Amino acid sequence: MIGTGGSLHSMAVKSGFGSDLHVNNTLLRMYAGFGVISNLPSDALLLFQCMKLVNEKPNSVTLVSLLGACTRILNIRLGKCIHLHIVTSGIELHVELETALLGMYAKCGHIQHAFRIFNSMDDKNLQTWTIMISGLADHGHGEEAVSLFARMEESGFRPDSLSFSEILYACSHIGFVDAGREYFEKMGSFNDIR
Repeated sequence: MIGTGGSLHSMAVKSGFGSDLHVNNTLLRMYAGFGVISNLPSDALLLFQCMKLVNEKPNSVTLVSLLGACTRILNIRLGKCIHLHIVTSGIELHVELETALLGMYAKCGHIQHAFRIFNSMDDKNLQTWTIMISGLADHGHGEEAVSLFARMEESGFRPDSLSFSEILYACSHIGFVDAGREYFEKMGSFNDIR
């Protein structure tokens, strides 16, 4: 599939659409979706900077894709640049964009910043909670991860297999064997968890 995408990219450039905002946003999303942009952080930053220089505003889908690339390659510098652009441009935040931001900070080890974003969010989805729990667990905050998992359930969110995986990981790292066993048994009681 990436070969076809590359051919379409080449055709767009040859046809004179290489600087078209919609084409560039779509190409960026395509490459990010294939994970190719993760291997090209300097190109991602260059494309983002080029868009800013020609006063083309990346849409929220582009920004979510760029933040996803930053997360995969642990590029906090590019992530902060994108975050600054979001703030200074007055881009409206929504759950997907905020979740991408907190995910980038959490994965890169900037847990306090991720938690500030998490706490400031008006809307959260299961992915938001799970990413924050994962960030806490990954960076030595297992007890906070367990506490946040409880808050998630109290807020009415039903954990999925990924949420349970993250909380079991947190329990294993802090030696909460009994709690881990309870979560494991609870996971087994959820018929739709695979």
